[in-house]
Parts: sequence; structure tokens; C-alpha cells
Amino acid sequence: NTGREITKGIADVEGDKIRNVKTLAVMLGERKTAVIAVTFYLLAVALTPLPWFLGLVSSWFIPLVAITNLGLVISSIILLENPSRENAKKVKNQVLAWFFTGLLAFLLGSLG
Repeated sequence: NTGREITKGIADVEGDKIRNVKTLAVMLGERKTAVIAVTFYLLAVALTPLPWFLGLVSSWFIPLVAITNLGLVISSIILLENPSRENAKKVKNQVLAWFFTGLLAFLLGSLG
């Protein structure tokens, strides 16, 4: 997900500055970059009902995708409250776990 890559840019901002890499975090700062990353996370949350509404997955999809969405919202709040490098590293790893849960949601949803 683009949001996770943007969050990774916050975590790597010091090294990117030294290497003169023009990431969003280097150009805009950590706070503005966190807002952009969170926008992508929340867009993912907003789009998750579509596969179910389109009949592409079964109702087995719903519980795990709900957990995924809750996790993404919580991680978004955590990142917005503290967009530091250290916190961005934690959120980046949390989001990876939420994406794995989302992948499981699609797998279960395709079985039913």
C-alpha cells in the first residue's frame, strides 16, 4: 500500500536527507507526510466494503476485514498523534500486520 511506503519514508527521513533523496517526508516534513499516509490508509478502509457489495466475497470476509479496518484506523490515529521517526517505524510494522489480516479476509471470503 502506498500509505505504508509513505510511512516508511517518515521512518527513513534522516538517512534520506543525508543521501539527498527527495521523499515526501524530506520535502514536506513528518506531520504533513503523516496526513498523506493516513489518507491512503483511510481510503483503503473506505473501499473494503466493495468486494462484498459486488458479490465477489462471502460473508466470511466481513469479520476479518472489520478487524483490519479497525487496526488501520487505530494505527492512523497513532501516526497522526505522533509522526516521529520512531513511531512511524512502529506504525509501519502494525500496518503490515493489518494488511496480512486483510489478505486473510480475502482468502476466507473466497472460500464461502
